[in-house]
Amino acid sequence: MADRDHDGGKRRRRSSIVLPLVLILLGVLLLLSNFGLINWSIWTAIARFWPLILIALGLELILGRGSVSTSIIIIIVLIIIAGSGFALRSPTARGAITRTRVQKPLSGATSADIEIKMGVGTLCLSSLQDSSDLISGTVDTAVGEWLTEDFKIIADEAHLVLGTENRNVLFDFNFFGLGRQPARNWDLMLNEDIPISLTVHTGVGESRIDLERILATDVEVRTGVGRTDLTLPATGHAKVTLSGGVGETVIRIPKGVAASIRTKTGIGSVQIYGDYTRINDEYISPNFDTAENRVELEVKGGVGSIEIRG
Repeated sequence: MADRDHDGGKRRRRSSIVLPLVLILLGVLLLLSNFGLINWSIWTAIARFWPLILIALGLELILGRGSVSTSIIIIIVLIIIAGSGFALRSPTARGAITRTRVQKPLSGATSADIEIKMGVGTLCLSSLQDSSDLISGTVDTAVGEWLTEDFKIIADEAHLVLGTENRNVLFDFNFFGLGRQPARNWDLMLNEDIPISLTVHTGVGESRIDLERILATDVEVRTGVGRTDLTLPATGHAKVTLSGGVGETVIRIPKGVAASIRTKTGIGSVQIYGDYTRINDEYISPNFDTAENRVELEVKGGVGSIEIRG
């Protein structure tokens, strides 16, 4: 039998306030970011506190949704937890990093398939000139985190998966992003003389991916949280897919490269600058079909702004 109020009518249960509040907050921050009133780096800090959404939903289920006082209690608890997260910052974490040298030889490989799974930090990816190595550079890891490398050569094709793992994840505050994140840099260079199929997960932080001199044939970039600056290959025929995350993304198409651009917007904006003819949701260079150097670009918008400069 349905609950009724004193007047005999059915009692209406309040719907959840957590998700609407999260959407309102994200919308306000995106608006302020687009107007340049706050820096896009704020999304890195916000990402560290994503478990609070789960806590808030759990509190609503326990305490119920029947009154404004319940909502006030939930908000107070979240503020206390967030404050505790800042208090739990490790005083030595900023300098507690390990720098690992990454260097893999070509060993006769004539093509490569590379996947880079960035965690937290700054990624700088560029080209490696006149080298017998497939990849060269350094990767920083924090306490409780270590670099994983899966490298093999099959039928003249090199395969490399580069990422990180974290130990003691059930008790490590940094796994949930509540502890202070030390400054970590991934500084990597790829061979520019062989065709490469490349997949990059940018993680949380700033990423600068310069593929202008790299013979990248198939590229997939999945942005995380933060700013991403991507320069596309200048030679050959490349197929590039970018899936937007949270933050600002700038895609640069080198001079002399024709492009076919397809966009699917998310919660944010996609702006395209250059000499293109628009047909529905596709932007095409006038000489795309006959161009020696061209790129097929598919952009799936996330939360934030994506700017394509031709």
